[in-house]
Amino acid sequence: MPAERPEPAVGPNFGRAVKRLLQARENTLGRRRSDHKEVLAIVRSHHRLARKQLDPARGAGMRHLSVEELEKRRREPDLAELVPAIRQALEDGDDSQVITVHDPAGWVLWRLGSVTALGIADALGLVEGACWREDAVGTNAAGTALIERCGLLCIANEHYVAAHHPFSCAAAPLYDAWDQRRLLGILNVTTLKKNVHANTLTMVELAARLVPSQARKAHEDKLTPLREVALLTLHRFGTPVVLTDGCGHVVESRRIARKHQLLPLPTQVRDQPFDYPLLGGRWVVEPFMAGWLWRPAGAGSLPATRVELDVREHTRWSLTVHKAGTSMSYDLSKRYVEILFLLAWSPAGRTSAELVQDVYGGATTTETVRSLFSRMRKEFGRELFHSEPYRFRDHLDVMLNKPDDLAELLPFSTAPAIRRIRADSAGLMDACAPSTTERGEC
Repeated sequence: MPAERPEPAVGPNFGRAVKRLLQARENTLGRRRSDHKEVLAIVRSHHRLARKQLDPARGAGMRHLSVEELEKRRREPDLAELVPAIRQALEDGDDSQVITVHDPAGWVLWRLGSVTALGIADALGLVEGACWREDAVGTNAAGTALIERCGLLCIANEHYVAAHHPFSCAAAPLYDAWDQRRLLGILNVTTLKKNVHANTLTMVELAARLVPSQARKAHEDKLTPLREVALLTLHRFGTPVVLTDGCGHVVESRRIARKHQLLPLPTQVRDQPFDYPLLGGRWVVEPFMAGWLWRPAGAGSLPATRVELDVREHTRWSLTVHKAGTSMSYDLSKRYVEILFLLAWSPAGRTSAELVQDVYGGATTTETVRSLFSRMRKEFGRELFHSEPYRFRDHLDVMLNKPDDLAELLPFSTAPAIRRIRADSAGLMDACAPSTTERGEC
C-alpha cells in the first residue's frame, strides 16, 4: 500500500486522515479549495470498506450484467433520455476523459469518450454493464456519490483500490427535474490523475443539474397538445380540477391553491375515491386523452392503517402509507429518512429537543424540527404523527424494513443517533464520523 494513501478512518486516525487528504488536494490542485465535505465522505467510505475487510489490492471482484439485463435497464426512459444531452454537455473533454452514466444500483449503462479514453476505461474495468458500487470496487466518485447523494471528486490515492490510483474521477447525482428527491442515476467523468483540475467537479455538477432540466423542457414541449385541449376544457368544471399525463406530470390545473409539478398516483385507485394529502381531501381520477383527469370527491379523509419505512438499500429509501384499498409510496430525502427512522426505532417518540440532538447534534433549534414535521404532514398526511414527543400515531401498524446488519444503516448519515446505532451493531466506537460542526452536509 502506498505510504501516502489514507488509512481506514478508525478511532483517532479520522482527523489525521482528513488533514492528510486536504493537504494532498491542495498540493495536487494548486490552490485551496472548499473540499472538507468531500474529504469527510471519502474517509467515511474508507472506514466502511476497511470494516468490511475489502481487499485494497483487488476490491471484491468485478461483476457484470448480462447483455439482456443491460439492454433492459437501458430501456428505462427517465435515464435514457438524458444521454444525448450529456454527450453534448461534456463532449469537449480531454482525450483521456471517459464519461459514464450509472443507474441507481451502480451499474454502468452508457459510456462516452474518444478511442483513447475508452481504451483506458477498458483496462480499468469501467465498461458498460460493470458494477461500480462502492462495496464492489472500493471508494470511487460514482459509487460513493450514490451513497452520499452529493457531488464528489476522488483523486488518485483517495481511491481505496490500488489499481485505481493512476486515475481521478468526479461524479454527481442525476435527479428527476420534476421531483428532486427521486434519484435517476449518477453522472461520472474519469480521467488520468495528471489531468484533474480545480474545476473538474464543478463542471460535472453543472452538467448533472442542466441535463435533467433540458429533459424536462423537452417533455413539457411534448405535452403541448394535451395542454391546448386542457385550456379549452378545464374551465367548464365548477370545481377544482387537475390534468396530468400518464406519469403524473401536471399539465394544467384550475382552482388549485397550491401548484404542484408531479402528482404520482397511489395504487389501486381507478374508479374509486382516494385521499391525497398534497391536494387535500379525497379525489377521483378518470382517463382523459393520454393522461388523467383529477376531480375532488369530498373533503373527508380515511385514516391510514399502516406505514412501511424501507431503509434496507444504501441509495434509496421510501415511506409507504397504506389506507383502505390504496397505498402511496414516497421517495425520501436524507433528512426525512433520518427523522422517520428514529421515530420507527423509538416507538415512544422523541421530543423536538431530543431530535435536535439526535439528528443535528445540537446545531439548530427546535423550530427546525417543528418546521420539518409541518412539511411532512402536508405531504404524507396530517394524521400520521403525534407531537411532543413526536411519534407515529398509536393506531398505526408501523413496519420497519432495515438492513440485516445495522452497521450498514444509512451509511451517508452523520446524525449522532444513527452513528450510535451503527457503532453499537459493529461493536466499536464510531469515531469515523465527525462532530456536527464538521458534518459538511451535502
